[in-house]
Amino acid sequence: MENILAKVLPQEGGLEGTTSGAYNAVIGLFGLLTLIGIAFGIHALYIGHDHAYGCTREIPWGHSRQAKEIAVQLYEILQYVTRVCRSRPAPAS
Repeated sequence: MENILAKVLPQEGGLEGTTSGAYNAVIGLFGLLTLIGIAFGIHALYIGHDHAYGCTREIPWGHSRQAKEIAVQLYEILQYVTRVCRSRPAPAS
């Protein structure tokens, strides 16, 4: 194993990479989105998930009609995929 790694990795100077402004911008954007997501999660912890996400015991999917429609559509898609997968014959071995 050591011989394989010795052939792949450079012996002197280490691995060198080039700098890219676009790469740094994308990493910065993802870092910002991560921080925003963490902030929203912490905020939801403090105010309560039922208030943050609009769901109660009476309406577990939330108050949004659109959220219910999305959940129903996702359920129908999963039913279709399951039906298609079950209708295919098993591969011969």
